[in-house]
Amino acid sequence: MVYDRDAEAANAARRPLSRQSGHCREGGRAGRCSMAKVLKCSEVFSGCDTVIYGKDEDEVLAKEEEHARSDHNMTMIPMDTINEMASHIREGVEPKRRWFGFR
Repeated sequence: MVYDRDAEAANAARRPLSRQSGHCREGGRAGRCSMAKVLKCSEVFSGCDTVIYGKDEDEVLAKEEEHARSDHNMTMIPMDTINEMASHIREGVEPKRRWFGFR
């Protein structure tokens, strides 16, 4: 049998990629899925180690606003602070939750 590099490349392109590489396997929504959005609060408010995850930027901003109100005692959040929050949102993967108890 002769090795066909083009056929192997075509087969590789059709194979589902694993989640570790940042892509979805088969069964994802419309064949693709988006990675979680991540915001490290320390990039906006120094000294805070909270990390906020969401499925999209709107969800992350809503969670960050609630966090700013409750943990940073902000009653009003200026628009420039909200814009700064939005500029620090990155693509990321939410860490898997681990079970350490007995079943």
